[in-house]
Amino acid sequence: MNTKKILAAVAACLVAASPLTTGMAAYAEGTENTTVSEETTEAPESEEEAEEAAPVDGVVFSAENYGDYIKITGFTGTADIAAIPADVAGIPVTSIGDITSDGSIGTLVIPSSVTSISENAFDNITGLSAIQVDGDNTKYAAENGVLYNKDMTKLLVYPYAKSDVTFTVPDSVTEIASEAFGSNTHLYELTLGNGITSVTVSELGLGRNVAVITLSASVTEAVLTSGKYGNQFQNIHVNEENTVFSSEDGVLFNKDKTELILFPGKIETPSYAVPDSVKAIAPAAFEGSKLVTITVPDSVETIGENAFANMSGLATAVLGSGIKELPANVFANDKALVSAALSSAEKIADNAFAKCASLKSISIPANTAEIDADAFAGCDALTDINVSSSNEVYSSVDGVLLSKDGTELIKYMYGRTEDAYTVPDSVKTICDRAFENCAAIAQLTLGASFEAFEGTPFTGCTSLSAFEVSADNAAFSAIDGVLFNADGTELIKYPCGRPAGEYIVPDSLTAINNTAFSDSANVTAFVVSDANTNFSAVDGILCSADGTTIVKYPSGAETDYVELSETITAIAEYAFDNAVNLEGLLFANDETAFAINAIVNPNKYLVLYGNTESTTKNFASLNSIEFIALDAEYAFGDVNADGAVDAVDASSILTVYALTSTGHRCKYIEAQKIAADIDLDGEINSSDTSKVLAYYAYASTTDGKVLSIADFCGVDDPTFEVEIIEPSTEAPTEEITIPSEEATEA
Repeated sequence: MNTKKILAAVAACLVAASPLTTGMAAYAEGTENTTVSEETTEAPESEEEAEEAAPVDGVVFSAENYGDYIKITGFTGTADIAAIPADVAGIPVTSIGDITSDGSIGTLVIPSSVTSISENAFDNITGLSAIQVDGDNTKYAAENGVLYNKDMTKLLVYPYAKSDVTFTVPDSVTEIASEAFGSNTHLYELTLGNGITSVTVSELGLGRNVAVITLSASVTEAVLTSGKYGNQFQNIHVNEENTVFSSEDGVLFNKDKTELILFPGKIETPSYAVPDSVKAIAPAAFEGSKLVTITVPDSVETIGENAFANMSGLATAVLGSGIKELPANVFANDKALVSAALSSAEKIADNAFAKCASLKSISIPANTAEIDADAFAGCDALTDINVSSSNEVYSSVDGVLLSKDGTELIKYMYGRTEDAYTVPDSVKTICDRAFENCAAIAQLTLGASFEAFEGTPFTGCTSLSAFEVSADNAAFSAIDGVLFNADGTELIKYPCGRPAGEYIVPDSLTAINNTAFSDSANVTAFVVSDANTNFSAVDGILCSADGTTIVKYPSGAETDYVELSETITAIAEYAFDNAVNLEGLLFANDETAFAINAIVNPNKYLVLYGNTESTTKNFASLNSIEFIALDAEYAFGDVNADGAVDAVDASSILTVYALTSTGHRCKYIEAQKIAADIDLDGEINSSDTSKVLAYYAYASTTDGKVLSIADFCGVDDPTFEVEIIEPSTEAPTEEITIPSEEATEA
């Protein structure tokens, strides 16, 4: 039988006899709701005393009646101690749901009849400091105000307002329920009993004030970080008989102290030297701690990810010679770090020093053989990387990271402030992302040996407005700050920091490098003279001479929608690269040939338009770009033309409304706009969404003949007929039962 809401109409009472009936209001099937209140007494000191105490006042429980049992679901009022009744007019109270609270209870007494308590039953009871359980209850027990299962092998609830500052889990307990401690704000020290073998702090629900934890001899697995309050401990103690863990000065180690597992985040000391016995530092071992200086001895060989991350005060890190790799995020977000002696690290992984905002220089030791591209990402103050002259893989010139032979420029640091830089003559290649986010540099002069760029080296170089080329370079030239090959026939790279505007294509140009404009979005239109025999411009778009192939779309063009005529038969590689404002692109030719990378880095709202049987649809599908068919039959309410009016249509209409409300174009074609405007007010908005949803609910639950959406909504011009969704014959995903006529009434 499904639930029927009732008020148990029972004033909070104490256990007076079995079954619990003291203080109950009269209740029987068909009676009116009744509220009873009685006078309070002080909370009893024990369950035995509770049995003799007088009823208390002001609390009335609400419940759900299932006919053969009652579930408690809430209460109103205030009492120092309140008891849930064992039955209501002969119907046993067997269940406690998630109790809603309008008041407070200090001590809650659970009767013998209760056999089921929801996981979050007591979360909302303000002031709950103790739970008591009738001794005859076969499912639950309580000790010192804490709730357990009957045999006390599982700790279920440690009351939120329990005022004790220390607590020891009984040895009988082998399991602690999820969030059992309910963020209790009084508890300071927790000792685990000998029945606990595994503990994960994030699952316990410990309050922010728990600073000391003791692992019993039986604990073999412990995850003490990643809780709600992160690395929250001040001291970690371990029973001396534990065979897996040990502790020293409040720091957690493995048994033989060869691995440092966790340095408590609340230890108040400015510096710490890792003991010489340690060979490994665990992931996140020091994360969030308050140290200013950390010294790692030569004995340490491995450091886990995030080991020293998010240490807001860490200024100096001295790493021993045994460390071979600095893993991802090892010093990430250490905003005060100004010095890191790497000693002997062979590899520096991505984000190892990410967002170390105070780091200005770093020294690379002789044996470092691998530095990932994002090793120093977000180090906005970093100006210099200085490489040991003995290093066989890397070198540095004036703080810029190069390959050992100086032929590759690998990284120009984010924090450099000079507005002009001349690439050393030895450099042949500028690597991918080499100058990424170097916002100060405005002019880059390429040396005599320069040969090629890799990837997109200048993303985020918002000031870079001109390239210059050494007079000794025989392969390249610069025309008005734009980089070309030597004879000016191929455009190699357009500076990404030039002011927005038109670009006049030189008559000598015969080719454009695929990534020439990949870093920039500042060309608003291409201009081609009549004398140019290799290119043409159509509405500012660079095309082949005959106008049939799109060569390059001006990525900085302000328009958000472009229609390409049937004369466009091909789209070249990287033709639409980083077109930041383009949200709609229509292809009239069904057989347009798309290069594999014809559209890259598109606006996330980009929609391609074309006919159902077209190469445009295929390209959109392969590249996960939204496609809208021009030739589909859009019926009234059916904006996706699938022959049905349903929740998918409602979602689409709501999305369009959200986009147009925030300044984006309406992606619908005219036929869709007519189909989406259900209330015929000339707008597409939430009202149309609501009507489609209402109609879908009606059509999906109606047997027999179903009205059209136009008739359902009372409009006179349903332009199209719509196939109506038949009611589902599948079983519901959730069983819903309706109370029978015999159900108990409140």
